[in-house]
Amino acid sequence: MSWNKKNSDNEFQKEGSDSYISCNPQERKIYIRGDINSHASNYFAIGFDKMRSQKTLTVIDISSPGGNSIPGLDIYNKIRTSVCPVITMTFGTVCSAAFLIFLGGDKRIISREAMIRFHWPIGERNHEEINLDSTETDRDYYKKLFEHYCNIIANRTGLTLRDIRKYMRYSRMFDGKQALKMGIATAIFEDKFPNKNKKGRK
Repeated sequence: MSWNKKNSDNEFQKEGSDSYISCNPQERKIYIRGDINSHASNYFAIGFDKMRSQKTLTVIDISSPGGNSIPGLDIYNKIRTSVCPVITMTFGTVCSAAFLIFLGGDKRIISREAMIRFHWPIGERNHEEINLDSTETDRDYYKKLFEHYCNIIANRTGLTLRDIRKYMRYSRMFDGKQALKMGIATAIFEDKFPNKNKKGRK
């Protein structure tokens, strides 16, 4: 499968999948949808490099089920080492590698009804998933990557390593309100009518 340019030089979509990245240097916005993989990190870098050296706010709107850990780490580090301040936001879900990308933002805004999901690091070899349960060599590699992920999450949120390891191992999910309380998000998008169905909210 290949990546095709869509409507502009800053818009890419992978054939045969829902992976999609759009970069708008004029508005300083990036949209990330679908899988996180090496192609996604490559085209993110191409778009973000046009913005990262300027001290002007950049917004990254992301909704993704996650994907490969290393491309996710690559995008996260690109964000964290940029000169420009970055806001990440999500209205859908950010899982696994996408969750790490979301944490890269200096400010992180989540919709109240959005979901975040912890997941241990995974990769791919010959179109097959590799993780902690793979070969002995892979196990050592992914244990170290697992701890690296946990430390990043702890530093960005203030959550304890003990809790993070538990959430990662059991793929725990949390909504926007919980994410805000946990320090994962720094602000929340409320519903248009926050008092509607008040009895059903906690």
